[in-house]
Amino acid sequence: MRILFLSQKLSYANATSYAYDLAGALHDRGEKVKLCSAGGDQLDGFKERGIETFHARRNPLAYRKLIQYLREFDPELVHIQSLRSLSFAKRIVQSLGKPCVVTAHTRPAADTMSISRPMVCGAIATSDVIRESLVNQLDIPKNVVRVIKRGIDLAAFVPSSEPTWTPQDGRLPVVGTIGKLVRDKGHHVLLDAARKVLDAGVEAHFVLVGEGGDELALRRQVKALNLIPHVTFSPNVRRRDQLYSIFDVLAMPVVKTGVGVTAIEAMAMGKPLVTSGVGELLHLVRDGETGLVFPEGDAQALADRILHLLRDPSELTRIGSGARTWVEKEFALEPMVDATQEFYAECLEGLKERMATTHRA
Repeated sequence: MRILFLSQKLSYANATSYAYDLAGALHDRGEKVKLCSAGGDQLDGFKERGIETFHARRNPLAYRKLIQYLREFDPELVHIQSLRSLSFAKRIVQSLGKPCVVTAHTRPAADTMSISRPMVCGAIATSDVIRESLVNQLDIPKNVVRVIKRGIDLAAFVPSSEPTWTPQDGRLPVVGTIGKLVRDKGHHVLLDAARKVLDAGVEAHFVLVGEGGDELALRRQVKALNLIPHVTFSPNVRRRDQLYSIFDVLAMPVVKTGVGVTAIEAMAMGKPLVTSGVGELLHLVRDGETGLVFPEGDAQALADRILHLLRDPSELTRIGSGARTWVEKEFALEPMVDATQEFYAECLEGLKERMATTHRA
């Protein structure tokens, strides 16, 4: 099958890692996959994976050449990689006149573009909650929405063979978090918790990985809390597994979330996760078994969970091991790819049947 992926921007977000894993797996299975995007930091990763990419530019001449190349590829199906990419994809889909599907990783925002049936013949929701939102908020018929749970490439996220951190290691334990520096991610809660951890007499270092509009406010908070020696801000890096490998604990104090791929990846690396009980994270994390859950926005509770792990390093090992086992069972990549291929085939078959019915009428 010839499949064209459309993604507005290849950033460090969940939708990009989803596109990367899915495109690579389909490519390995012999499908012909190409990607068109508006660029982004992760573009080279797709090229290295063997996925031919096209950069959509606003220049009219460049756009005409792009459409010419895409018509020569003649995709059987177009796969829009996220709801945020709908507006980017609309003109390309209309120019090609090809059927398409879209994947929703989060519940639709208030300004999400409406999805017209002629444009989209099917939708993939990564959870039941998101499926209901697509039906209720965007009026997509239930029969064209399929829930396909997110999977990750387990071979790319392998737990370290090094022993779990202990106070005898001669280094500070590292509590890390990864995510865009915006209010919804709850970094301000983690910084408040960091102060409480240190005040409780437990030394640790805290790392905030990401970029965003709240960075200046967060740096000011670090200064106000006298945390400058204890906090590091880091930009994103392409190899997420390298980040997880230096963390002893991953904190996700989010206020709002979709499907937490960062949580899944961290658990795959055998890292104990401390997360707020918000949205899909409640379905991803088993409190006390694969991670620790605390009430949303409660900095003291977050600090208490971190202290629990750092004061008893055997808990780091126990919960980290449970997390890896859980991910192996529930979030392997192969079932996601199998279900997606089946859904592609169903969408195309359904389109043929509708066209035949229309022709007979």
